[in-house]
Amino acid sequence: MKRALRAALVLASLTACGTSPEPTTFVCTQFRPGADLTAADFQAPAAIAPAYGALAQAAADVSIVSAAMLIDVQNACTDLALSLGAPVAEPRLALPRDRAGLKETCALAAELLAGRRAELSAKGVVVRPVTPRCPVDATLAEACEARCKVDPACVERSISERCKPADREGTCTGTCLGACVGSEIAPAACEGRCEGTCFGACDDGNGKEEDGCTSGGCVCKGTCSGRCTAACTPTSGGFACDATCRESCSSPLESPRCAGDVAAPSCAGDADCQNACLASASARATCEVGGVAVAVADRSEIDAELARVIASIERSFPVMLVASSDHAKGLRERASSLVDAAGRLLARSQDLGTAAAGCGLVMAQAGTDAEDDLGAVSAASKKVVSSLGP
Repeated sequence: MKRALRAALVLASLTACGTSPEPTTFVCTQFRPGADLTAADFQAPAAIAPAYGALAQAAADVSIVSAAMLIDVQNACTDLALSLGAPVAEPRLALPRDRAGLKETCALAAELLAGRRAELSAKGVVVRPVTPRCPVDATLAEACEARCKVDPACVERSISERCKPADREGTCTGTCLGACVGSEIAPAACEGRCEGTCFGACDDGNGKEEDGCTSGGCVCKGTCSGRCTAACTPTSGGFACDATCRESCSSPLESPRCAGDVAAPSCAGDADCQNACLASASARATCEVGGVAVAVADRSEIDAELARVIASIERSFPVMLVASSDHAKGLRERASSLVDAAGRLLARSQDLGTAAAGCGLVMAQAGTDAEDDLGAVSAASKKVVSSLGP
């Protein structure tokens, strides 16, 4: 089935014209990547209209996010390569913004960054990647799933309740027993291990105080007592968190969100429809925390050229870390499931009619492109991030 469907997608893609937000192809003018397709009429039979609409919206959401991520990662690799000394006339920096161009541009950035690793280390520069958190759009998922249910009276658990405890986060008015997550703009209170930059006192774990943490911030390998630009995990017990509390709070989390996998709905309904709802919610996730924590042992050792390199790492790594994260991996898997769901719909072409069948092919093509784009950005980003070493 999947092989036959992909062959059909090649034929469908030959008719493509225009780009987002214009119609992807004249075969289906209703479908626009990134658009709100709630009111679009795909002329699908009433019995499968909810599933068809959810699939269309998911394909539109996933395809626009994956295409944008490809461009953003390639631009980040270009920025990094130039900051690392690549000449403006370097051919690999002028390649098209596509999968092949992405691979070559990021390979160049990775090569150049690996070549500076020893120098950065010698100058006392410590770079620690900060894992991004990407809470799903719970409101969208819950509203969409309600249209997929067989029994409208069935009461579904909330997205937060279907989230693994380790992936739950929100506002804690009591004591945060999990990680307290801050940002570069608003560092969080911290009494524990800081994944980002620590501002305050830092015990290296051997009874020695790290220098420079109070004034300029540092990458603290032990216990940070002060403020943290990323997740701060308590070494024992917990503490009052003035930012986002992750996983556990002594009182119920307020405004709860899920920044990981969401369990399937318990209410009976069309499985493809429900999966499409979660794909849209994942695509519309807002990645709030991520990037890198950079600390320098002696800033007097950093000249202007090396400072540009460090600044470029801080600019370029956030998008690469999102692209290589579990969130992006999960989104790629959902894109693949959309192609399978489209195949099942298209297998009923005699029930769909010409218009709905044509749009089904276009949506399946969008899912295939998204799956391939996400695979490419993940591989390219991991190559660059790993070039700095452990």
